Amino acid sequence: MIQRIFLLLLPLFLLSNTLWGQCTGFAITPSWIDQFYCANTNVTLTPSIANAPSGNPTYTWTFQGNPITPNPTGSSYIIPANQSGTYAVTVNYGLNCTLTDDVVVGFLSPGTIGVSQSICANGNPNLLTNLSSATINSPASVQYQWESSINNINWTVINGATSSTYDPPTLTQDTYYRRVASIVVNSTTVCSSNSNTVFIDVLTNFSIDAGNNISTCVGQNVSITPTINGVTGYTPSYSWSGPNSFNSTSSAIGFTSVQQAASGQYTLSATIGSCTLQDQINIDLLGISISSGFFNPNNTQLVACLSAQETSGVIGFTIDLPTSLVNIQSINVNWGDGNSGLISNSNFANFQIHNYLPGSYQLTVTLTSTFGCTQVVTYPVFVGSSPSPAALQLFINQANGCVPYTTNYSFSVPSTNVNGTTYSINWGDGSPLEIYTHPNTPASLTHTFINSSCGNNV
Repeated sequence: MIQRIFLLLLPLFLLSNTLWGQCTGFAITPSWIDQFYCANTNVTLTPSIANAPSGNPTYTWTFQGNPITPNPTGSSYIIPANQSGTYAVTVNYGLNCTLTDDVVVGFLSPGTIGVSQSICANGNPNLLTNLSSATINSPASVQYQWESSINNINWTVINGATSSTYDPPTLTQDTYYRRVASIVVNSTTVCSSNSNTVFIDVLTNFSIDAGNNISTCVGQNVSITPTINGVTGYTPSYSWSGPNSFNSTSSAIGFTSVQQAASGQYTLSATIGSCTLQDQINIDLLGISISSGFFNPNNTQLVACLSAQETSGVIGFTIDLPTSLVNIQSINVNWGDGNSGLISNSNFANFQIHNYLPGSYQLTVTLTSTFGCTQVVTYPVFVGSSPSPAALQLFINQANGCVPYTTNYSFSVPSTNVNGTTYSINWGDGSPLEIYTHPNTPASLTHTFINSSCGNNV
């Protein structure tokens, strides 16, 4: 005859019976099949025996079909916290009077959600994800409900938020979120457990200011130190971008002897978590240069060649101007021949010309800014015809000798060559060139040959 054994659970739960021995009237009163509990609920299993034989029985407890170690022998068993599974007890009175019964006990694991974030004021947080789902070791179903709080104490149900994930709306203040998992049996909630709490940090005081726009001259030193507020307790990351692929990850940037190519807009990005703020600053660099069709091929000298009949020549240029002229206070041209003057604002863009007598000069253009710095460019100017060659004449009886051998030469320079004409002398023995500029030329030259110079030309 099959007997039934009842296990009294605290809280009470169902045990299913399997008869192992024959005992007249010996039974365990039956209860529910499966039991469900929230996490961290204390559960004690205690069998209630009806029509028990006389004597003291022994108890043997198992979990998932395996003996529990160390094996409890008492009439009650306290389940370890949150250990779901099948528990069984065997009650033995001897004389082949033994019964075994088991029960499935499920503890709800609420699962975990992610992740805490930092966002800008009026920012939209990222999706709150399901890092692990809620579980229960029983046929019961699990339902979700999301809640929010502004203080992590008082919680409000979010209507319609019943999925495993949640997409928060735009936020203006710090907000906490959690997901409540509930065991539901026959449309009745048995118990509920809360997931971990996710904090959305709204950075209402976070702000950046790259600073005021900068206007200065080429060649000056420039430094930019932005004002950044609301970052106490955080470690922002910074990123600068600017003209000519400029980039930096420092909060402050600077340039030494800044050049014209650095002009333009610079953007600072500061990031904390998912919050990125940007601000721009413009660097306006005032420089000066000229363009002219009178430049030599290397753009290093202004040249006007004269015919034999011409007695003067014109040199001209245009000033390369910035987009905005508001920062230009004045432009002065010194032609280098005793003539100079200011260019009026209305003539800044015009072609500037000057008539030179034959000769060599130094042209200087000076720009003065409204903020106190100046820019200066200088170029040599040559006006004249192609120069006549100079001549070297070796002194008599010095054509041959033993090294080291010193030689002397008469140096004849045409007086018609214009001032600034240069003369280069190559001695043919590997020694450095000797350069002389008209009219500062000596009447004679001396050179000592260290090595044999047979066959060399001077």
